[in-house]
Amino acid sequence: MKGDSTIAPVDDQIRKLVRAEGWWAAMLNRRVWHCPPEIRVKFALERVSDNHLEVQQIATLQSLSASQQSFDSIHLDRILYRVPGRMEAKAGQLFDELIPLLNPEGVIFGSSILGMELQRPLLAHIIMAICNRRSRFFNAEDSLGGLMEALSHRFRVFEVEVHGCIVLFWGKGIRTSYLESHPDLRPKDEDSDRS
Repeated sequence: MKGDSTIAPVDDQIRKLVRAEGWWAAMLNRRVWHCPPEIRVKFALERVSDNHLEVQQIATLQSLSASQQSFDSIHLDRILYRVPGRMEAKAGQLFDELIPLLNPEGVIFGSSILGMELQRPLLAHIIMAICNRRSRFFNAEDSLGGLMEALSHRFRVFEVEVHGCIVLFWGKGIRTSYLESHPDLRPKDEDSDRS
């Protein structure tokens, strides 16, 4: 319903966030990666909490490692394809660094540009090849399977969605078996029940 006030604020928020990305990023998402920015923004808004951490650069993680705070949601938007290595290794390492900052039932979510296992439009293929050759991207071997492996190993519930060349992902509920085999990665909130 058009006049419903519960819907309008979210739509307004999506429009504002898409505009904040700038026309260049919006054009790349639409025309090259075939994932309109509204899809990514809506995906994020559905998972963000009041107790939220936005990770925009890997350098941010170093300053957070000593933090005593834990979060209900952690967002990794467009970070994985900028990190060298195979998807399962780099996603796993990044999740391992963030798990101690995540409340036991918290959610880690984000997006990345896949380099394998999908049909890419010619322009996306060309731009990705140039960016990988210039070491701006490190996603030539990033696969959906690698991301799913890293998520399933650490989280009880996870999901991935592919839109064009972009993968949206989330993982929630840290696996007890994972924490038992990695005691140094226990979240700061130890009182919650994990199954």
